[in-house]
Amino acid sequence: MRVRFTICALTILLGGYSMASAQVSASECAAAADSLAAGNQSSIFWGQLPRCGPTGAAALAGAVANAAQETNTEYLGQLLAVAGYVRDPQILDAAGDLVENQAAQIAARIMGVALLAAEYNPSFGITMGATLDDLANGPITPCPIVVFGSGYYLQTAQLQPDSLARFADPLDLARSVSQPAAVRDLAACLRNRLSHYVPIVVPTELIGIAYRCDNRFVIENDSRDWLNVTVTIDGTTESADLAVPPTGAPVLFSALHTGTARVFQHGVLVADADNLGIPCE
Repeated sequence: MRVRFTICALTILLGGYSMASAQVSASECAAAADSLAAGNQSSIFWGQLPRCGPTGAAALAGAVANAAQETNTEYLGQLLAVAGYVRDPQILDAAGDLVENQAAQIAARIMGVALLAAEYNPSFGITMGATLDDLANGPITPCPIVVFGSGYYLQTAQLQPDSLARFADPLDLARSVSQPAAVRDLAACLRNRLSHYVPIVVPTELIGIAYRCDNRFVIENDSRDWLNVTVTIDGTTESADLAVPPTGAPVLFSALHTGTARVFQHGVLVADADNLGIPCE
């Protein structure tokens, strides 16, 4: 079944339940949680959970945790939309575990990535018109995670101090080249959105610098991520910040001074090359 796979920052209607509805009673919340736990896949029976406090958050986290082998994309889309209205460490952890679970169904892992996006920023969602089925068949280009309006949560709980790492760590695993294309591409898409707050660290062995001639050097990045580096020249105050594209496209650096060039990634030395004093022809 093809289902529109979008988290909107607007009030949505799921299975007849409006997210704009008033606070629900404790008995209604308990019934909704029991219905979801029992495997009822129609959100008309549990769509009110974002207004159910800890009971709702725990029920939604449990459903996400149990979704690894789920293939019903309509249900996964509804679960994503409802859970995306709650920011809670339980849901964050369940989504991260789902993304990291290499034995899980691809559609379920993609739902986990999209839920991480919603937990990070309530305005984040999949571009209009995309479907879960489309994404699961990958590869995914360009990045489909976009911002919808201002966004809001119906319920929030304090995240842990290491929450930024909890967003980044499963994405770093999932965007590995060994992962299925759809999971890899969507994880990389979201990871790049977070890179300003949790910098992407490219493995040292994938970064290189080579001397060319005069005071010219070539920097290469064999990873699949853009790389921000600082290049310095020994014995001088010369320093330059460079953005190096992925997949080995070389960047020429022409120094103003003569000396060994050193490349730093987030303050850590990762590569260097001596100036051999060879004139350029």
